Amino acid sequence: MEHVPQEAVAPQPDPPARSAPDAAPALTPAGVTALQRRAGNAAVVAMLQREPTAEQREAAGKQWQRRNEAAGLIRKHNFLGIPAWLSEDALATELLGRLPADWELAIETIAQLVQGHQDNDLAVALCKNASDEKLKAIAADPGGAKLMFRIVGTMQGLTTSEAEKTQLYRAMSAITRSRGAVPMGVEVITFRSGFGPLDAAGEWWFGKGAKGHTAVIVADLVYSFDERGWVMEGSKAEYMGRNTHRDAIGQVLKVPPEDALAIQDGLNKSIGRGVYFFSGQVCTDATAQSLVKVLGQIDAKSNPQKFAEMLAASGHVDSTNTYAKKP
Repeated sequence: MEHVPQEAVAPQPDPPARSAPDAAPALTPAGVTALQRRAGNAAVVAMLQREPTAEQREAAGKQWQRRNEAAGLIRKHNFLGIPAWLSEDALATELLGRLPADWELAIETIAQLVQGHQDNDLAVALCKNASDEKLKAIAADPGGAKLMFRIVGTMQGLTTSEAEKTQLYRAMSAITRSRGAVPMGVEVITFRSGFGPLDAAGEWWFGKGAKGHTAVIVADLVYSFDERGWVMEGSKAEYMGRNTHRDAIGQVLKVPPEDALAIQDGLNKSIGRGVYFFSGQVCTDATAQSLVKVLGQIDAKSNPQKFAEMLAASGHVDSTNTYAKKP
């Protein structure tokens, strides 16, 4: 069964790969000692004294500017500097006037409110104060899409208010509407293993094969049911990239486009909802229920591996993909 971090993280660009000689241990005392043993004192001194490149200096300067600008916007809309008196609506309205162009500023502003637990309030306000067309326009922009993923990741979680649930559906609808050109498809992902102790507990409680995790991908967006309830995990490439440590299969279903759209709309409405385990459902049960329109009732008794077998025998699978773990 699945174990995930409590807060979904908005997708960020992957850092550039470094060659083996540049891949150094962390600059802790132990890390420096290890580097000294491996490369010698001269190499350590050279690395520590290395001047940043022009691109690195430019990126650092822009980041510093965004941090200052975000802090200034928060102060502007925070009466007397008291966190409880922050006007999230006014702050959101000003940011919306600058979106999607200033998507990085909006993400930085949300990040600066995490410590005061007001990031959720700003995420709600950004959606609430935007029309459906404005949200779609933001989601259609490559940078704006990253912001929309961050907004969804901020609002979904263990405790989701009714206001968050309402705005989550609007945000998810905007994301999916903005991806109208993406080919529609439904793929059920079954991971062969999960978090060790939970796998052991799952097989003890539900029987052999009750381990791993089940998720569903519709039009390249990943939906997963875990201890937070239903959450959106980002794109298929991002999600599978975070799970290269375990084997998986992907069963692509025979689904007409109109049924796939209905399935996705139902999943969009589910984000931020559902109670894991104590409702009598785990990932497999919730996934099966979300696909009942296409599959009918398939009861795998909370067993991901059994569900994959039953799905294979159902006649609803068009093709099967194999995702081998990577070292």
